[in-house]
Amino acid sequence: VQMPWIFHTDHGTGEVLSREGSSVRADFSGEVRTVLEGFRAVADDSSWVLADRDRDRLLQLLKEDPEWVVREQLKDICGKVTIGDVEDHLSLIGLPAEVIGEWSDRVSAAPDTSDTPRSPDREEGRVFPPTKENPKVLRVRLIEALAGLADPHSTNTERLLFTRRLENLVARTSVAPADAAIARILGCSGFVDATPLTKIK
Repeated sequence: VQMPWIFHTDHGTGEVLSREGSSVRADFSGEVRTVLEGFRAVADDSSWVLADRDRDRLLQLLKEDPEWVVREQLKDICGKVTIGDVEDHLSLIGLPAEVIGEWSDRVSAAPDTSDTPRSPDREEGRVFPPTKENPKVLRVRLIEALAGLADPHSTNTERLLFTRRLENLVARTSVAPADAAIARILGCSGFVDATPLTKIK
């Protein structure tokens, strides 16, 4: 599996140099480290990478298209997000509170084109529903999440993300009995298989 970039909760964004099993050797802004846990794979054009390698570009995107990072987060977790969720993400990738506040003001002032009412909780703010996708696309994303959970080299951070994706996806589409069974085997909650069991005589 190609993994050009990772985000580590302690070391930030790193460019992957090599991988052996669950061990990844990466360049974290000039400091080469080998990490085993606490990281996840991220795309090279993502906010995680831009925050570390091209912050000016990220700040430009947040100003010109404040919902860009919202769309990224919606796709990343496969479910709804709030302004509070995205603010937490922007803080995690190292943006200062002033920048996050400016972004929040801009996205809050943008026209709400969704059918979802705004949350009365001002701390959470506006709720962004996931974009509509056809069942085939949702099934592909569900299978990708199952595969990530089944990968013995997935980190705990990635497994939590895959579990969250699965739980969000199952709320958006019907799940085949086989997929539900796999999800339960992998330790995911929320997967109810309504198919009656075959009686053994």
